[in-house]
Amino acid sequence: MDFDTLFQQATHQSPYPYQRRLALAEDLPEALSAPTGAGKTAAVVHAWLYRRRFAAQATRDATPRRLVFCLPMRTLVSQTALATRGWLDRLGLLDAGHGLDRGDRVGVHTLMGGAVDDDWHLHPERDAVLVGTQDMLLSRALNRGYASSRFRWPWEYALVSNDSLWVFDEVQLMGAGLATGLQLAALRAKLGTFGPTHTLFMSATLEPAWLETVDHPAPQDVFALEADDLAAPDLTKRRCATKRLERSSVKLGDKTRAPALAAEVLARHVAGTRTLVVVNRVETAVNLHTELKKLGAKKDVVSVLLHSRFRPPERERAVARATAKDFTGVVVATQVVEAGVDMTSRTLFTEIAPWPSVVQRAGRCNRGGEENDAVVYWVDHPADDKAREKAAAPYALEDLALARAHLLEMTTFNPEAIAARGVKVAAEPAAHVIRRRDVVDLFDTTPDLAGADLDVSRFIREGDERDAQVFWRDLPPGEKPDAKAPRPHRDELCAVPVYKLREWLAKRDAWRWNAIDGVWEKVRGDRVFPGMTLMLRAADGGYDPERGWDESQTERPVTVIDARAKEDAEPEESLGDDPLSDLGRLDVREAKPNEASPRWVDLATHSTDARDSRRSIASDEV
Repeated sequence: MDFDTLFQQATHQSPYPYQRRLALAEDLPEALSAPTGAGKTAAVVHAWLYRRRFAAQATRDATPRRLVFCLPMRTLVSQTALATRGWLDRLGLLDAGHGLDRGDRVGVHTLMGGAVDDDWHLHPERDAVLVGTQDMLLSRALNRGYASSRFRWPWEYALVSNDSLWVFDEVQLMGAGLATGLQLAALRAKLGTFGPTHTLFMSATLEPAWLETVDHPAPQDVFALEADDLAAPDLTKRRCATKRLERSSVKLGDKTRAPALAAEVLARHVAGTRTLVVVNRVETAVNLHTELKKLGAKKDVVSVLLHSRFRPPERERAVARATAKDFTGVVVATQVVEAGVDMTSRTLFTEIAPWPSVVQRAGRCNRGGEENDAVVYWVDHPADDKAREKAAAPYALEDLALARAHLLEMTTFNPEAIAARGVKVAAEPAAHVIRRRDVVDLFDTTPDLAGADLDVSRFIREGDERDAQVFWRDLPPGEKPDAKAPRPHRDELCAVPVYKLREWLAKRDAWRWNAIDGVWEKVRGDRVFPGMTLMLRAADGGYDPERGWDESQTERPVTVIDARAKEDAEPEESLGDDPLSDLGRLDVREAKPNEASPRWVDLATHSTDARDSRRSIASDEV
């Protein structure tokens, strides 16, 4: 099958010239830049699939068998995995099996907080696509897989480090994770791997200087759109879409400004259309949504809240509602909509943010060029230096100053105007850069004398962005969790910033699974680290279905999602457990002398018996 036929059959569209060039190139590039809506994900997935399955044999042999899609946000993971499964299904190449029941087609596996495929590692010889957040994937590339059994760390580390094509998408949002990805790519090249490996970095706002670290030089060239791509009618329509740029009258400094911004949003909202408001902090989004509900009820305008601190069921319902084609109202969101969310709006409000983030947010206004009078309003911070510094977090003041200077001089904010502006954004130096010695030290996976594991979170995300996962269970006061309680299901889990959780647990209880002792053990707030999964008491509160994680919500119990109703409702694994054989999913049987029929045994017993039998046979042979 030639590439154009493959792409057409999978997507029901013809490829852009750059997508074809990528698939047919002699070698894959290190960096790819394409504007929002130009199909970067489709380009990479189909280029890898064509090179792995349909190209000349030499190209197939040089193409890694695993495509590892590393993304900064959960919303990107869900959409990328869904799209990839759909493309493979139309081509008849999707392997939908589970566990050991897999064929020679291509499996698609998601790895994000609360949604980790536990069987993706069982077929290292199969072609596969792994789609995950930078937390889940980079922690595995550092031999400390979040939400993974410590006994599986080396296994997963080997698979993501060898015979894999890593793709880092939306690198401008990755922070410390980008530097780690660059260093790991350089170290794999220096130390050698089993099978071909390659790393590709891509974004709509990519600067080559961002891709330089102590061991990784900046790429000489960036693979980008050329004249024939820019001449395509639908891309031209997107690039030249009407997007007036205006400055909001509101200065967003603290929560007291939420009522003023809510009033302006409702005043600018056009009935029968979608208005999108993107702010920089979850707290700001929650406060603004609260005000919009109060004011909007009088004008019959509905609002939906989107951020990263929801459990999956509530988040998926909110995303589905906000992105529905017939939705009319106001969507309030954080950075979760900056990339990959298939949403457009007639009116967009964005809080001042670094230039790449503002550009990404603008891509959610008049996305396809359908509106004749779409408007982007940018909301500045107070002019007072102290107030401006306080309002800047989580961003640096100088990054906001650069964006402000350019926004003040522009009146149109479509991709063509942005490109003409030619803004160059310097890379922020990483606070922690992993080196060869660190990677070698990570081969030792034993905990320290206090029972704690080496913390790799500084190599994955910046300080305030590091999350733990929590879930709630009905536990009477004074009672501790049963060791045989079902493990948390992905639908139960909620991501919480570690610093917030530490404060909240000062007066409350939490438990983590101790795999060595096979019990749930109590954890103090100061012993909470990124990547942990903790059980909380439902009566302690901390969550609201409409607002997500909410430390102020302590008056009513959290509604518990029944994990026992899920198909994989099993207890957590302890050191001596071997669920694959214990549950009979591996056909391991033995017949002992004087026994009438075979008996089930665990894998460890079978291995020991096989060793002893081999020794006995060898001894008889001698």
